[in-house]
Amino acid sequence: MKQCPGFSLVELAIAMLLFLTVASLVLVHGSYMYRAVVKQEIEKMAIICRYLQHAAMMSNKPKMLIFDRKRNIYTYDNYHEKLSSQVEFGVISGILGPPSNPIRQIQSPITFENERIIFHPDGIIQPGTVYLVSKDKRIMYALSSPVSQVSFMRIYRYDGRWQCLS
Repeated sequence: MKQCPGFSLVELAIAMLLFLTVASLVLVHGSYMYRAVVKQEIEKMAIICRYLQHAAMMSNKPKMLIFDRKRNIYTYDNYHEKLSSQVEFGVISGILGPPSNPIRQIQSPITFENERIIFHPDGIIQPGTVYLVSKDKRIMYALSSPVSQVSFMRIYRYDGRWQCLS
């Protein structure tokens, strides 16, 4: 009997299994990296907001954080912070907000009046929310300041529903 050169069905199945395993690891790792980059950007923004709140109280002068959606930057005290190339101001279509009380579809990635956060000398932070998404619009985080007697910033992550992280 003449032997044909080529792969047997078992060899082909093993090669496909190895290929699918490597592909799934790459996808999981890529998704984790996007999540980490968006989270890092929202955490950096939250730290800057805490700094501005304290600086406003210490100097007895209002401070501002100004957003520029077109250039993906935000500015404070003559400093410019550019978002990572994998992150942008944006929302995932159809998601309800604000994160603390999701009752209506989110229309804008920045709900702070005039796309700026004002930090008042008495510690009050202007209410609103800024949303950051991965470029593929699969991962979304929010930084929100609710209307309250005591001002604070909260970080949220959207995973089918809003989860408060801090």
